[in-house]
Amino acid sequence: MSSVHTIKDVGVYDWFCLRTEKPLRQIQKWLELPPQSSLSAPALIAPAAVPKVQFQSIDLMAQDEEEWILSFKGRDQRGLLLAAAHALNEERLSLRWARAHTWGNQVEDVFSVRPFGEVSVLIARLKARFVT
Repeated sequence: MSSVHTIKDVGVYDWFCLRTEKPLRQIQKWLELPPQSSLSAPALIAPAAVPKVQFQSIDLMAQDEEEWILSFKGRDQRGLLLAAAHALNEERLSLRWARAHTWGNQVEDVFSVRPFGEVSVLIARLKARFVT
């Protein structure tokens, strides 16, 4: 599970919860490894290309005056979270938080955004863009 949060006047932070069967000693060794020197500095800061992805559904889960909660569901594909977040940014929505849930080959990316415009129009545009 992962979460992304926006703190007013501070910025965005994210955290990840991973489950593994690897022994703790192995994980500690990985964390102690030096950073990979094969990456050049520009590659570390270059923006990621937004992949072309598809979702099975996009729905409004809840709404009030301060927040809309949107759900993007689909089969697991590389770049789903990035593509959805990018689309919301293009719609001029301000991200409050996001959560990515995966189980098997299914994904649900849930976003809280500050309302802007008409929610039904937004959902229709997102579905036209992403839903198969």
